[in-house]
Amino acid sequence: ATAYVTHYRALELGPVAVVSPVGATYALVGVVLAIVFLGERPSLLALTGGVVTVVGVMLTSTDLRKLRAGTHGMPPGLPWAVASAIGFGVGGFFLAYLSRHLGWVVGMWASRCAQLAGFAVVGLVRRKSLAARLPARAGIGAAIGVGAADLVGVTAFSIGTHTGLVSIVLVASAVFPLIAVGLSVAYLGERPVPNQYVGVGLVAAGLVLLGLA
Repeated sequence: ATAYVTHYRALELGPVAVVSPVGATYALVGVVLAIVFLGERPSLLALTGGVVTVVGVMLTSTDLRKLRAGTHGMPPGLPWAVASAIGFGVGGFFLAYLSRHLGWVVGMWASRCAQLAGFAVVGLVRRKSLAARLPARAGIGAAIGVGAADLVGVTAFSIGTHTGLVSIVLVASAVFPLIAVGLSVAYLGERPVPNQYVGVGLVAAGLVLLGLA
């Protein structure tokens, strides 16, 4: 829950061109934890594929032109983005650890219960502001859809870490910004910038390397 709160706070403060690529580095945090605490030793090919994939995700999730044209000082959302990346990396590692040792069902439910407890605390703290801004019916439907998609993703992640290397599954899970970019092109009519095309190519190459490792 902490990772989600810091992530959305980072997006609120922006700029998104900085926040999104920083957030994509959460996979590297999880990989380091898997190597240190689980004793995983990914091959050189797997590590190369992981780095290429994460760099590709970072390029896909930002517009370098806007990044270069940004403010000269520290972006207000940067500390929150770093905290979010660390939070998602640590959270992903613990979910993987539970799934590996206790089974993916236990890992998934432990993750959901912890998230529910965290959001309950946030809801109590922010109950006045939340009550003043009740979402419309369409917003509630969208929230249910997002929650369902998140549950499917967490389930797939838990199964993956139960059966495979945590470090590789963590890197593969970081490619979700590509889905957001694809949907924005299909439904919002957005046009990807050149570095995003390069990022997609790097992600594809990185995943191929991971598959060959």
